[in-house]
Amino acid sequence: ADQLSLHNDKNSTLQAFAVRNARLAFLDQPTGLFVVAPAANFHVATAQGGDLKANLDATVEIAGKPAHVTGEFTLPAKKAPVTGAVEVTGLDLRALGRDAKAFQSMNGVGLVVGMSASFAMQGAHLLNAEFGVGAKGTLDLGLKRGPLAVNSLQIAGRYDGHFDRILIDDGTLDAGGAKAHITGRADLSRDPQGLLTRLTFETQMDKIALAMPGVLPAPVALRVVSARGSYVPGARDIVLDHAEIAGGALDVGGAGTITLVSGKAPAVELKGQMSSIGVRDLLHYWPIGVGEGARGWIEKNMAAGTMGPVAFETHFPAGLLDESQLPDGALKITVPLSGAEVNYIQGLTHITQLR
Repeated sequence: ADQLSLHNDKNSTLQAFAVRNARLAFLDQPTGLFVVAPAANFHVATAQGGDLKANLDATVEIAGKPAHVTGEFTLPAKKAPVTGAVEVTGLDLRALGRDAKAFQSMNGVGLVVGMSASFAMQGAHLLNAEFGVGAKGTLDLGLKRGPLAVNSLQIAGRYDGHFDRILIDDGTLDAGGAKAHITGRADLSRDPQGLLTRLTFETQMDKIALAMPGVLPAPVALRVVSARGSYVPGARDIVLDHAEIAGGALDVGGAGTITLVSGKAPAVELKGQMSSIGVRDLLHYWPIGVGEGARGWIEKNMAAGTMGPVAFETHFPAGLLDESQLPDGALKITVPLSGAEVNYIQGLTHITQLR
């Protein structure tokens, strides 16, 4: 019988080979990922020119969660790259976190993903790929009101194996009352075993619309939300070298570190500045439930004025944002005020041009 291998031998008489309804198991030793395929169909045939053409159609299970995989592959007769196209549907990312230690950072990512990709590989090295991803579900960001509901996330992008870089060419997000267009890039750093140790990112969202009753007092449109920094999976640290939120009268920039903690609000260490803004404009962006006393007083008693530039610092340990009050020193804000008209005592003439 002819020996089966991942290369084609021109002296082989094998023309086609098929496996139907097979139960297969796969263990990726570097990551510890264990995948079971209870019903797999696999077909290989010799094509014109001596290349091998392979087709896969399989139901797979990861930590007991099912998904479906289909693929078409070309294994060249010579030492050229292997090319292929793969489609995956129904992949639960939390199952990856439960199944393998290397993917533990996915434990709070309750997204069910469908994706398609075309790729080229040389040996075990991914040279390049183009991909499309769709997802919905929840993201556990440690928010007090619970996981963020993701109605739809759609991304089209590329992977460049030479630089180990992911590029997001086009994306849309509809989550928790927020809608936005997304572009970005991420550069991956790995240890000698190939495990991810750091992800350096630069991302931008535009065409942002926020309709979040109970969080914001009214719908808000923003021009841009951008972030540049890195993520360390082992520490679950998001290091922001620079972040910006801008739109309408609002312009905020800052830098710092956010540490994700399972079951708690994240630890937040940030420093930043908000450009000068009218006090009545500020109320439009002021989240409900944050500084309610100050917000209510300004809304009732300050008819005009400009605040800023406003400097701020946050020193929030993990879980603090779950509490009803912030302790002294957790939030430091310096608020210059000019041109204010204030109703300081009910019934008296308003104070004007207050500084």
